[in-house]
Amino acid sequence: MRVLRRGRTILFSGLLLMALGLLPARPAGADTASERWCPPETGVCAEGAFYDFWRANGGLEILGYPIDQPRRRPDGLIVQYYERAIMEWHPENGADYQVLLTRLGAALADGNPHGDRPPVPCDADCALLSQTGHTVRGPFLEYWTRHGGLPVYGFPLTEEYRERNAADGQAYTVQYFERNRFEHHPEHAGTRYEVLLGRLGAEALAARGDEVHSWAVVRTPVYATDRRAAMVATATVLVEGVPEARYLTATLAGGGVTWHFDGDLPADVLGVYSFRANAIRYHPILLAMDPHALAAVLAHEGQHAHDFLTYGPPRSRGECLTLEYRGFLAEAALWESWWGPRGKPDPANDFERAENAILDDIRENGGRETQRFITAAYAGACGTPDPAQMDDAPEWRGIPATTEGLPAHLTRLFPDAGDQLARIAGEPTLAAAATGGAPAPAWPKR
Repeated sequence: MRVLRRGRTILFSGLLLMALGLLPARPAGADTASERWCPPETGVCAEGAFYDFWRANGGLEILGYPIDQPRRRPDGLIVQYYERAIMEWHPENGADYQVLLTRLGAALADGNPHGDRPPVPCDADCALLSQTGHTVRGPFLEYWTRHGGLPVYGFPLTEEYRERNAADGQAYTVQYFERNRFEHHPEHAGTRYEVLLGRLGAEALAARGDEVHSWAVVRTPVYATDRRAAMVATATVLVEGVPEARYLTATLAGGGVTWHFDGDLPADVLGVYSFRANAIRYHPILLAMDPHALAAVLAHEGQHAHDFLTYGPPRSRGECLTLEYRGFLAEAALWESWWGPRGKPDPANDFERAENAILDDIRENGGRETQRFITAAYAGACGTPDPAQMDDAPEWRGIPATTEGLPAHLTRLFPDAGDQLARIAGEPTLAAAATGGAPAPAWPKR
């Protein structure tokens, strides 16, 4: 990032992430956390990527103690509360920006009348930040500059003003920034404690403790230097953001399913689950799309893994077609959960247009076009069962032609899903013949 000083106005240029106040969080050379810190003061540990961020960005003085375990919010975002911040895990970003701080200052400053007041004219010990039209001056400017500036605290959202502190009842000069509140303590003038940060993380946890403590405790993430790993992690978060679909990622994790991106896959095949290898192959083209595309394919293949590992391989052509249709039902349910009943607005590519069309077909047309596509696209794969698979575990009962083992909200989203499954399981040739001579849709396979 370049900081340009022009007179008394500070302008910032560089990456959009930097302009938004996002800090290169990783210490140089750190790929995974090698240590953990469990202070007795709170009995909560900092480790992994959050501990790396903590050490690289001011530690105890700036961020304070960890005060709660890392948790997964209902929207799938992994967070951990510290005294003066909330750390967020964003695997969709590059490695330098995977840990970000919640904009706690901005939340508290929202509606603050001091945010609308014009800036006080600058003197020599002052900087006007044109992006928000507010100044930083005196001890606050020195602290802001010396201890991270824009990347750590963001832009100022108010001017300085007097505010009574709820913790000790004393009035202090304060100023709100995007990610924290500066407090001036004249009793510590001339020391490193003349400016202190508000304990906004502790205040937020105190205000929302019951809600926060209801969130699932998770392992602290570590940095993913591989964009492919970061994309899969993002897709996993998107799937887990829909509670009814979490069994899919649980199956992948608990079943030891591996994955990789395979450039040898045909152009029209975006994903394949192999029961023999217990692995998913993704087409690299997904890396260039919105992560929701990879998440939809992950859900489709995850449903296949769930069905194979739960019910065994298909024993007939009808069960094979049913297996494929169950994958499309699972991904359509997620697509609607993310985007609503009409699918993604303004689809950007053929995959997104196909997902919208599949969702519309399953919702409004009994899935007939999707079944036509399946019977045509998977005619070879579903030709005859593999006898070797049947010999492996003859006790397997085969793929159910019901909504058993599918997302719990499926029948609410698609009330006739059971009828759709019965049709493709029991009448695969009729599903194919229902085209009336027209070609099946040319959607990418998964």
